[in-house]
Amino acid sequence: GYPPTWISQRVLRESKYEDGRLRCGPASFGSLVVDVEWLDPEALSEILRLASAGLPVCLPRKPRAPGRTPPDSFEKDFMSLVSLPNVGRDIGRVDPGEPLVSGEDIPEFACRTDGRSSVFFFANPLGRSITYPMGYGQSHSWEVVQRALLLPVHGRRGELTLKFRPYQSLLV
Repeated sequence: GYPPTWISQRVLRESKYEDGRLRCGPASFGSLVVDVEWLDPEALSEILRLASAGLPVCLPRKPRAPGRTPPDSFEKDFMSLVSLPNVGRDIGRVDPGEPLVSGEDIPEFACRTDGRSSVFFFANPLGRSITYPMGYGQSHSWEVVQRALLLPVHGRRGELTLKFRPYQSLLV
């Protein structure tokens, strides 16, 4: 129910934490999840800066610095980061808030909002089974897939049944 947004070190550098939100240009987030195998030392430094200002950060696993010999600052910054009270391994500890979408077997989705309305893109769930290289006929399907979801509607949560026809995704 939480759509991920990929963020770069440059965007982190230009971001700030204010009024309980991570502000990245016009986008804002309540917390940051860093679930990566490799993390650039400069990105780690920016995450430490934002977490020191109060941003809730979830680190499910310890990232490694790229390169043969990581800078000494990487381990020092990592230890400083994980020592903060608003940083933890469990996503529940950083309080991400209510999920944007609720339901069983939620399809991949993205959401854009302007403060007055929200637009959701839902990918066809059958797309999850696509593998590469694609085998002959792998995409053939005549199946209609349905998903019952709860979405935010005028400050409340409303139930919506999505019907994915063959080869279609949905914009709601």
